[in-house]
Amino acid sequence: MRFASAPIPFRIGFGHASARRERAENVLVLAEDGEGRKGLGEGCPRPYVTGETAESARAFLERHCAELSELDGLEALREWMELRAADIDANPSAFCAAELALLDLYSRQRGVPIERLLGIDAPSRPLTVTAVYGTGSWAKFGLTALLFGLYGMREAKLKLSGDPGSDRRRAALLRRRGPVRLDANNLWPTAKEAALGLAGTADHAWAVEEPIAPRDWAGLREVADRTGLAIILDETFTRAEDLAEA
Repeated sequence: MRFASAPIPFRIGFGHASARRERAENVLVLAEDGEGRKGLGEGCPRPYVTGETAESARAFLERHCAELSELDGLEALREWMELRAADIDANPSAFCAAELALLDLYSRQRGVPIERLLGIDAPSRPLTVTAVYGTGSWAKFGLTALLFGLYGMREAKLKLSGDPGSDRRRAALLRRRGPVRLDANNLWPTAKEAALGLAGTADHAWAVEEPIAPRDWAGLREVADRTGLAIILDETFTRAEDLAEA
């Protein structure tokens, strides 16, 4: 097993309520067996989501690559995960890259899709890619909307700026093209403030991602009740246990 980072610079800087980024940080893993079959995996560490950096992700892989390379299949991987649960919870993006590489390799060894390897249903419809809009200027918004439209990308995720008028107008424009979901990146301190901030904008969307502090379960339910929007988890969902709590 080998790993590396390959930061990808953005053509246009990207901003939202929690951060502004000029490039995409990542960690890449290649798993290879004795017969030359290869599996690839990628993780995207974000300090403001999991507390990870590209450096900490590489350190996790440095510690565990030898052990992971010795695993011979899905059951062995599951056993290893149980033994290393605390370390995985502290480094979820790093483990994501290794896990994806191993699952890719195991499925290639058996000549089956990953879904069959895991015993889950294959997708029932073709996958679509969502266009993501940051909090930049209106000129930047218009340019990205034009480019995404040329590529046929109709579903949108709109990063919220905290300016209700601007957010509402952008959501309304995107809704003309297709479904819109909102991403607040933990913008508001309370559910009441989130509901007020979403007023109007919510009319043009079906869901909002992370409107308040991570794992504020009561607050998230209140936002859903007040706005009628579905709640999408991101910063709140970094461990398997979070799914059970949700």
